[in-house]
Amino acid sequence: MQPLTIEERLAHVDEASRRLDTRIPWLADTIENDLKHAFGDKNNSEFVISPEGKVLIARNWSDPGQLRTDLASLVGESETVTQVSDLDRNPQSAASVSPHIARGVVPRVERPSGASALQVRPVSAEGEEKPASPHFVKLRAEAPRALLEQGKGPLYLGFHLDPIYQVHWNNLAAPMKYEITAPEGVTVTEAVGSAPEVEEADADLDPREFLVEIDFGDSKPETPLLVRVDYFACDNAETFCKAVSQVYEVHWKTDRDAGRVQSGGNRRGGGGEGMTRRPGGGNSRRMPDPDQLLSRMDRNEDGAISKEEAQGQMVQRFDVMDSDKDGKVTEDELRKHLERMRSR
Repeated sequence: MQPLTIEERLAHVDEASRRLDTRIPWLADTIENDLKHAFGDKNNSEFVISPEGKVLIARNWSDPGQLRTDLASLVGESETVTQVSDLDRNPQSAASVSPHIARGVVPRVERPSGASALQVRPVSAEGEEKPASPHFVKLRAEAPRALLEQGKGPLYLGFHLDPIYQVHWNNLAAPMKYEITAPEGVTVTEAVGSAPEVEEADADLDPREFLVEIDFGDSKPETPLLVRVDYFACDNAETFCKAVSQVYEVHWKTDRDAGRVQSGGNRRGGGGEGMTRRPGGGNSRRMPDPDQLLSRMDRNEDGAISKEEAQGQMVQRFDVMDSDKDGKVTEDELRKHLERMRSR
C-alpha cells in the first residue's frame, strides 16, 4: 500500500512495528524515495554499512542466510543464536486487526499479464492544501507493455482500502463508483462504473477492481487520465461513516517505486518461498515460482527479464524461454516454460 504523504509513511512504519511487536529502531525514506534511488533503486536490496559509513556488502536481493555469513566474517561468529521462539514477542497478522470484517466476498479481477504499475498522483480540490478527507482508498493502476508501447490494451484499476485508517466498505450504502476523464484523442471503454453489490456481508475489506480498455488513438498522450472515485468510508470502530469523493491522476509512466505486479488472481499457498510443488506429491520435485523469479531478476521492473538481467540456469535457457525472440522473457513466457518443464 503506497503512502501519499510522509505522515502516512510514518503511520505505516508505526503500524508495521506494532503488528510485528518489534523494539528495534526503524528508518523511513522520504516520500520521494531519495535513499532508495541513491542506493540503486531496487525494491528488496540489502546493505551492510560500517560505522564510518562505508558500504561493505551490497546485494540487489536480500538473502538472510548469506547476510549471517557476511556478518560472521566481519565481526565473528556469535556464541549463541537466538531463535524467534526465544523472543517475547506477540506479532499479529493483518486479519487479526479487524477479524469481524469480512474478506474474500468480492470476486477478484484477472490482471493483465506482464503489466507494470503506473504513476498515480492524488489531485486536491482547488484552493486545498490538503484533502478534506484522508485518502482512505488508494488507487493502483497497472498496464501491460502493449498499452504503453502500442497504444492499445487493458488498464487495471484497483481501489484498495489503506489499513492504517481502519476503515471498511459499507455494503448497506451505495457501492463505490468511479468516473474516468480521458485526454483528448484517448478512448476508454467503461469510463463510468460501479462496484458490484455485496449481499454476503454488510461490510468487507476486499479491493474493488476493474479492467477498462484504452486506445491512445494517433499518439501517446502527454496529459494523465483523471479517475474520480466516490465511496463511503466507515471506520471499523463504528464511530463514523461518511461519503468521500476524490480524484487521482494516472500518468502513462511506470512507477519504479510501486513494487512488482503480482500475477492476476494468484493465490499463493505454502510449500516454500519462491517454489511451487509439482502435482503428484511424494518425491515430486519443486519448481521455481515465476513471481519470485521476476521479483529477483527484473531489475528495471518493466515486467520482463532481459538477457542482461537473467541469472543462474536461466542464462543458458534464455533463448528457449524467449519464444517470441524479442530479447525479453515475459511472465507468460516464463510460466509456459515452467509448465513444459513440469510436464516432462
